[in-house]
Amino acid sequence: STRRTLFVLTWCALAVALLASAGAAWLLLFRDRRAEPVAERQPLHVFRAGTIVVNVAETNGRRYLRTTLELGAAAPKAARRLEEQRTPIIDSAIDVLSSTPLEELLDPARRDALREHLRTRINEVVGGDPVSQVFFTEFVVQ
Repeated sequence: STRRTLFVLTWCALAVALLASAGAAWLLLFRDRRAEPVAERQPLHVFRAGTIVVNVAETNGRRYLRTTLELGAAAPKAARRLEEQRTPIIDSAIDVLSSTPLEELLDPARRDALREHLRTRINEVVGGDPVSQVFFTEFVVQ
């Protein structure tokens, strides 16, 4: 019975992750780009920081967040700088994400504020403003 429950929960988590990924892809690919400023539409250099798994704050280790973080830089030189600083970037992202309460992680309306918090913190760690955007390409709370 426990194995069956774990099996069902695993498949449910995978289904949620798949639906969230499909929704994010749809938003990124099909939203109306005419309203964006010209600077926002210019191609970014994207650095894949990696997948992060953290315990969610205030849940006594019973809930966790798994997210894949990608960082947009306006220039190739900035993207190379981010690659060189991958370890401190991941460390600072873990600090921010593991201290974020569950309610904030579950509320899609607060996701932009979380992205901005991460962008600010990573830029502080790296120095300057190499990160122009933060992308979550995976975001699953279990």
